[in-house]
Amino acid sequence: MQNQSIVFYDGECAVCDGFVQFLLPRDRQKKLFYAALQSEIAKITLKKNKEIKPDLTTMLFLHEGKLYEKSTAALKTLYQLNIGWKLLSFILLGIPKSFRDGVYSYVAKNRYKWFGTKQKCILPHPEWRKQFL
Repeated sequence: MQNQSIVFYDGECAVCDGFVQFLLPRDRQKKLFYAALQSEIAKITLKKNKEIKPDLTTMLFLHEGKLYEKSTAALKTLYQLNIGWKLLSFILLGIPKSFRDGVYSYVAKNRYKWFGTKQKCILPHPEWRKQFL
């Protein structure tokens, strides 16, 4: 699991689920793996990290042994896709982190109110099931 790129997301959040559903077909090389923050694998994996304390308002991305959070996690995840997404990610990473994370936190704080929660887990397409930890 050390070399895997893992997206940790709130499994009950409709926005987070939408982001995962967006990533799956665009990750043609199947480099990304996914785990809900509520899962046992997330608890075990994230317990080892001392810098970031996970909570359900923050998407996390583990890549090459480094854990990213909030807007940086989302943009570093996009960077794993094709050249167009890499370019967009690169440009957006140039925006000051405090501004990016401020916008991220505002949306995260209101996401349940604006977009609701998932009532059921959607089973991923068979070709993507191996990517869920």
